Amino acid sequence: MFASRSLTPLETKYAPIEGEALAIVWAIKRFEFLLRGHRVIIRTDHKPLIFMKSGCKVNRKLVRWWSELQGFDYTLEHVKGRVNIVPDGLSRLPS
Repeated sequence: MFASRSLTPLETKYAPIEGEALAIVWAIKRFEFLLRGHRVIIRTDHKPLIFMKSGCKVNRKLVRWWSELQGFDYTLEHVKGRVNIVPDGLSRLPS
């Protein structure tokens, strides 16, 4: 299942790690009705997110977002960007 949305003007100013984290939080909340009670594997090519979940606190926004996900059974996995071709294929559809 795939979903997308545009960033708000404020969100376009987020640091890269915040933008990646926002995408995860938004998607999990968007599909909460499907994910609640199931183990979820989140694959990302943004390696710093793996460290964020392990307790490295950078700023309040990220800490708040991770705390919102505490009710979900999920695992973050890093996938090298050149191997992670599905998102690239979706974001580069011909116009």
